[in-house]
Amino acid sequence: MATHEHTIDALNELLQKNVDAHRGYKKAGEDVEHTSLEAYLRDKSAQRQRFTNQIKGEIVSLGGEPNPETTVKGSLHHAWMDLKSALASNTDKAVFEECVRGERACLEDYEEKLSEQDLLPSARSLLINQRNQVAEDLERAKTLEGLTSY
Repeated sequence: MATHEHTIDALNELLQKNVDAHRGYKKAGEDVEHTSLEAYLRDKSAQRQRFTNQIKGEIVSLGGEPNPETTVKGSLHHAWMDLKSALASNTDKAVFEECVRGERACLEDYEEKLSEQDLLPSARSLLINQRNQVAEDLERAKTLEGLTSY
């Protein structure tokens, strides 16, 4: 049976991950040199901000309290991206690879939440839409892969 409490908890987990991703993409966009890659990262940051706002709205509509605090795992991931950027001889390539890895992890997070039977229909619909956008962007990322190999 779908419950408000379970759905709110699931949404808050994805909210935190989207806050982490928004910050990570924003930072990554500042670290790259190639303008197409910078534009992609800027778009991803804005997308994750939209996802964050949508999830917050859904949580509130369900009577919950949004908890957008960044996760420890997310903070560690950002530190790893900084380290990788500093050590890599090809900064754009390192940042891009880490972003693609993060997108794949994000897709898995959405799939995990969507596999749960206890989500309310409105939340499930929102998460399906966001998951599909992430999947489409992973396909889009393939077109940028060649830009980071110089």
